[in-house]
Amino acid sequence: GRISAHVNPHHDAYHDEKAGFFGFFDCIDNGEASAALFKAAETWLRERDVDFIRGPVSFTINEQAGCLVDGFEQPPTVMNPHGRPHFGSLIEASGYLKEKDLWGWWYPVEEMSNRLQHWHEKITSLPGMRVRSFDKKHLERDVRIALDIFNDSWRDNWGFVPVSDEEAEHFAGQMKLGPLLLADPRITAIVEIGGEPAAMIVAMPNFQEALAGLNGRLFPFGWAKFFWRLKRGLRTGRVVLLGMRRKYMRRRDLAGMNVMLLAEIHQRGQATGYSGA
Repeated sequence: GRISAHVNPHHDAYHDEKAGFFGFFDCIDNGEASAALFKAAETWLRERDVDFIRGPVSFTINEQAGCLVDGFEQPPTVMNPHGRPHFGSLIEASGYLKEKDLWGWWYPVEEMSNRLQHWHEKITSLPGMRVRSFDKKHLERDVRIALDIFNDSWRDNWGFVPVSDEEAEHFAGQMKLGPLLLADPRITAIVEIGGEPAAMIVAMPNFQEALAGLNGRLFPFGWAKFFWRLKRGLRTGRVVLLGMRRKYMRRRDLAGMNVMLLAEIHQRGQATGYSGA
């Protein structure tokens, strides 16, 4: 088995807490092995005088958080935890209790509902409204724009910690694999109002789909299957970011912005061959 233990000064400063975290938990279905992992993590964190321990958080709330307890019949998706069914019981056996339910939703890209169509038409027809994709040539710039909107719109959410400049650079780097662009700008959108970035939605192709059946091995032939599947095109994605700047949240004419963003990504995904997210 394995486990990480860490503290996050940014979390402590933002929430005025002394928190400890565990993450990257993976273990065979064996209580003795699991208990040894948690004892090691707790010993390390106790030496750093934390007031409580929360997890799994790997490494920040802005990356992978939580332990899958239901929905194992669904295939794994990129940047989402997808452990074994026994993980939850092993964590609880070490004395941990549920802190928060984190939900994942499956969205099939089928015929778009009248509600989505209504809000899409209403919002996009407002004066000064412009919707654009990420620019491949300025990917890092647009990632930073999206994360700046995210930091503003999500700042009061449970467990929120602002995305730092270093994390933004890391996130932009995750969208590339050497010269290969892993992001799909066709399923991203930035909304500008009067030329100012005001809202955004970012989806990514589900690369877990390309890794299916490789059993974690890229060699000798796994890499060829992986790149062939990428070239063929992936059919599922994951919405990783969604938000609107707070200064626009109280405008009544923008009340359906979140629905419009979902409708926008629905249309883009449908046009490019995605079946769900």
